[in-house]
Amino acid sequence: MAMRNHVTVSETGTSKLAQRIQLGRHVLAADEPVEMGGLDGGPSPMQYMLASLGSCTSMTLRFYAAHKNWALGSIRVEVSHERVKSAGGAPYDRFERLIHVEGPLTDAERAKLVEIADKCPMHKLLMATDKVVDTRVV
Repeated sequence: MAMRNHVTVSETGTSKLAQRIQLGRHVLAADEPVEMGGLDGGPSPMQYMLASLGSCTSMTLRFYAAHKNWALGSIRVEVSHERVKSAGGAPYDRFERLIHVEGPLTDAERAKLVEIADKCPMHKLLMATDKVVDTRVV
């Protein structure tokens, strides 16, 4: 059976874009920067996407290193996004990860970590060509 995640997002009313995000017992805020019409009362949706990719990458690497009993020290993942025009003119989203790891790893182990980073569920989701979205207005 597939794991199902559930999140509820509602407007706060404090500004035209401010949102309250309920994730189980966790409550987060989302907003857009002032230059986008928000009040910068929380991370933007894209910043949450970047955080999801970065944290998923880090956790995936930690699980793998533990499974292999590697002496992997700390992990830090920097994620950036930009909207790029292709040669044909159609824009696409480009995500870049810069992964910092500490520990006495060999070049082969570092190369394997790059391969494993691409196996994190968020990376797979972003790379998927088939996406299913079921939207209803109730």
